[in-house]
Amino acid sequence: MFEKSISFYRIAKLFFLLVGTLVVFGCGGGGGGGVTSPPAPSLSEAGGLLIFLANNVETEITDLYKATVDADSVAVRLSDNTVLEIADAAISPDGNFAAYKGRPDPLSPWQLYVVDIHNGGDSALVSIAGGEVVSYVWSGDSERLAYCVKVEGDPRSLYVVNRGDEKGGTRVSTHFVSDTCAWWGPNSEYVVYKSRSEALDPWVLYLAIGPDFDVVEDISSDDLSVDQVSWSPDSAEPKLAYTAGEQPGGFDRLYSFAVESFFTHEVSGDISEGFEEIAGSVADFKWSSDGNTLAFRADFGQEGAYELFIADFEGQDGFKVNPDFLPVEEENPVVEAMTIAATADAGAMVFSSVKRYNWAPNGTDIAYLVDQEEDGVDELYVFKSPADEPAKVSGGPVLTQKGEISDVRGFAWMPDGDALVYRAIHEAVGGAATTKLYRVDAGGAETSHLSDGLDQAPPDFEGIGNVWDFMVSADGAFVAYLAEREGVFRLYATESGGSDHMLVSEDLAQNDGDDGGDIVGDVIDFRWLPEPNAHQLVYLADDEVDTMYKVHGIDLGEDNNESFDLSGSLTGDDRALCVAVTGADGRACQVGEL
Repeated sequence: MFEKSISFYRIAKLFFLLVGTLVVFGCGGGGGGGVTSPPAPSLSEAGGLLIFLANNVETEITDLYKATVDADSVAVRLSDNTVLEIADAAISPDGNFAAYKGRPDPLSPWQLYVVDIHNGGDSALVSIAGGEVVSYVWSGDSERLAYCVKVEGDPRSLYVVNRGDEKGGTRVSTHFVSDTCAWWGPNSEYVVYKSRSEALDPWVLYLAIGPDFDVVEDISSDDLSVDQVSWSPDSAEPKLAYTAGEQPGGFDRLYSFAVESFFTHEVSGDISEGFEEIAGSVADFKWSSDGNTLAFRADFGQEGAYELFIADFEGQDGFKVNPDFLPVEEENPVVEAMTIAATADAGAMVFSSVKRYNWAPNGTDIAYLVDQEEDGVDELYVFKSPADEPAKVSGGPVLTQKGEISDVRGFAWMPDGDALVYRAIHEAVGGAATTKLYRVDAGGAETSHLSDGLDQAPPDFEGIGNVWDFMVSADGAFVAYLAEREGVFRLYATESGGSDHMLVSEDLAQNDGDDGGDIVGDVIDFRWLPEPNAHQLVYLADDEVDTMYKVHGIDLGEDNNESFDLSGSLTGDDRALCVAVTGADGRACQVGEL
């Protein structure tokens, strides 16, 4: 049951991530006929706003809708009547506009539209005529969009367009651009993109300068191929970081570029020089919240054994966060089972590796997962200062007293940075493995079991209470999590202190499938709204027919704590994809992968 449940959830989750595309290409109708748009509801100052794509099978229509997150919600269509197919909707960062790709028929190219969320009206067609829009991204100030478009006979190009401009905007690139399209700077005055002349040429990084974005400079070396790109969140001193390596077969290094000085630094340079022979590349990196420091993973010492490093954006004061990995003993059976370096000397083989990491909100502490002490068992560590060893915070007395091991699969910082929530597979001596949810203070002194009690089950029923995903509310007051109970993936919420947990999806229809019917009531995605609506939660579930989904909401700040249907008049066999949620103050929370 346990392995079967894992497969089911992965399939369901993948389906949810793809359902927007499946709905768009699977329907034969359009955004005009068959649906009457009700009057726009007045938005409650206390209530958030949900934007979603929905398909009504009876009318064969897929459209973009908005709904307030409250019991009186009415779904209102936002998309244009002339657009028959819709895909890839995204809300603007200020929460006032939505962009989407649309086309009048299946043979026409995808074009880019923008609609005013609050005031409605006709959507503005902002992409160039005849071009097929591949991807797009909002600027941080919500005034512009960068979009990649393919015109027959021309390479895939980058354009920048003002939000309401129906003339297509300014062509920025002259060569073929990457799928990622572009990355906006934090002040929206700059945009960078990757481009190359020929298919086998290295990816070169270019900077386009506003307000007209007609001045373009290449900012990476021509002999390096750029991979990952990320702007610093520091808007006062615009700078970005990127990984790049020589082609073919070169190792990726981490670089930073300061816009005002136009100077490039090799961030990983001093650190990599400390190794006699470089074995691997920089795998990934993350900016600290102040935008002046970078953390990155690299397997410089042993291929496949990733360690965690920190340096400032100029590559100064760099150091390794994790202690040295211990070599595996030659007689250890793990050597035979894990041959990541089959030709290396067995006494020097290293199997430990940092899997993931995240900065704390304070921008100085960092948490990471690593199998430092036992191969294949990832535990959670917190680093605070180079003067101190990182502290292991997972496990703790509540677990070790039971003789359990803790294999951590995911974690998140609480908004105040004083504690973390993590999900771990625990295996008691002689017992079954169960995935549980815990909260621990950043020093590792106090651990509380947030999902306590969910693993209590009838005899001979395996796979009960496994926690598959979780999310902390923006104010840190609640934790929502997805847990399997009796073959159904249900949504729970608990106060972050772990006092009680409530079944959020309690009112959904349940069917265990024993009578041959579908198992319904599975929740496959959920999102908290940002402040000031941080206690509002939206989720997606198949509450009527298996694999046909509806959107629900709940306000845990209300006394009744009852879920309500947000799909409104979209009844019957309809599927919905949650796109974005925004608070009444205009701040937006973009939906991404769980």
